[in-house]
Amino acid sequence: MAAARAIVRAGVIGNVVTWRAVLLHASYLNTQRAMTWRLSRKESGGGALVDLGLHMVDAVRMVAGEFEAVRCVTRTVVGERPRMGAPDGMSRVDVDDWALVTADLVNGSTGTIEVSRVHAGREGTFAFEVFGTKGSVTVDLQRGRAVVMDAASRDVTQDVVLDDPWVTYLKTAFPSSKMSMGLMCDMHAASIYTFLDGCTGGDVRFAARPTLAEAGWTHRVVDACYQSADTGNRVDVQRPQVS
Repeated sequence: MAAARAIVRAGVIGNVVTWRAVLLHASYLNTQRAMTWRLSRKESGGGALVDLGLHMVDAVRMVAGEFEAVRCVTRTVVGERPRMGAPDGMSRVDVDDWALVTADLVNGSTGTIEVSRVHAGREGTFAFEVFGTKGSVTVDLQRGRAVVMDAASRDVTQDVVLDDPWVTYLKTAFPSSKMSMGLMCDMHAASIYTFLDGCTGGDVRFAARPTLAEAGWTHRVVDACYQSADTGNRVDVQRPQVS
């Protein structure tokens, strides 16, 4: 994702026209899955849009640009679930199992975010693509790389030279292939490493490094999505303050 950010910022794919972010899971299709705090909006703040959508909103903000306005549709597929510890009782589910967001960014581009916990046969499906006036960049999560296509749809990934300090730094944060614990564990380990490094360093050495303030702005986008889903209206997003 950091490489995709650097590619977009370097103008390799030109001006951003549109983008797509998808994260799909299937485990909540199980109707016998018991009611938990995750399925209560009062306790969790939301469903798939909070659980999965936050990651995709964060990725869009990092790579494609800041949000200007959103339109959102949500669905609850399994409306009630067995009450924990009381198999004969049922509890109402009031969070989203699926959400689709159409968003306009400050740079004029428009794209979509789709997240789900009820997509059969699509457990762990991830897609992140940004399309520009000169080409596109796709994040290949399994291989840990960003694939670049030019305007003629030719793979020019090998021709892109990145001299980005954040990308270079992150390479040191990930475990070596010999010490790898698997992709997901490696990403979490790198996140913990960069967090602790930021705490001990006492400053933010890279503008790209996420902060608590960044997390707050991402939550504002998700809040706007829920407001849109509740009202059926397009909702403007408060922009981050640039210091």
